[in-house]
Amino acid sequence: MHTKRVLNGKRAALLVLSALILLSLTAYIFFVPLVTDEMDTAQPPREDPGYQLWQSSHPEAAIVCWSQGDLNNDGQSETVLIYALPGGLVSRELEAKEVDGKAQLDEKRWMTVIVPQGSGYRFTEPERAPVGNQKIEFRDIDEKAPAELIISGSKGTEVGYAVYRLNETGLENLFGEGMDKCCHAGIRSMDCV
Repeated sequence: MHTKRVLNGKRAALLVLSALILLSLTAYIFFVPLVTDEMDTAQPPREDPGYQLWQSSHPEAAIVCWSQGDLNNDGQSETVLIYALPGGLVSRELEAKEVDGKAQLDEKRWMTVIVPQGSGYRFTEPERAPVGNQKIEFRDIDEKAPAELIISGSKGTEVGYAVYRLNETGLENLFGEGMDKCCHAGIRSMDCV
C-alpha cells in the first residue's frame, strides 16, 4: 500500500513536471520573434537605399535601434527606425536646443517605418517611441498575414508596449499598455495622443 502511494506521488510529480515543460516550450515558441536575424542595432542600415533617402531628409537624427521585417506581406523588408532628434524635434524646420554650441538630444524618442513602394519608398508619420530599452519585434500574433509590429521599452521604472499593423495610410495602433508612461507624454504618443 505504501509503495502504491509513493508510486502515485512520483507519477503526479512527473505529470506536473511534464506540464511545466510543455507550458515553457509553448511560451518560448509564442514569444520568439518571427525575425531572428541578429542585427547591430547600434549602427543604422547605411547601405539600405530607403534608409539613405530617409537620412538625407533627417540628417540630425540619431538612430537608437532599428530592425527589418516584412510588415505588409509583399516579400520585401520594411525598415523600422527608433531615433532621437536634437531637442526632441519631429522635423528639421524647428530649432534644436543647444548647450555650449552643441545640439542636445531630448529624452523623447520617435519611430518611423521605411516602406518600399514601387521603385521608391514612403515613410510612415513619426510615432512616439519608448525612451529606453527599446525592442522591435515582428510577430504574427493573429496567425494571419501580415505580421504585426511590436514596440516595447521603458522610461525609468515604467514599461510599456504597443502593437501596430502597417496599412496603406501608415501604422495602425492595434493595442498596447503603459506607453503613455514610457514614451514621455507629448505630441503623437503611442497610447497617449
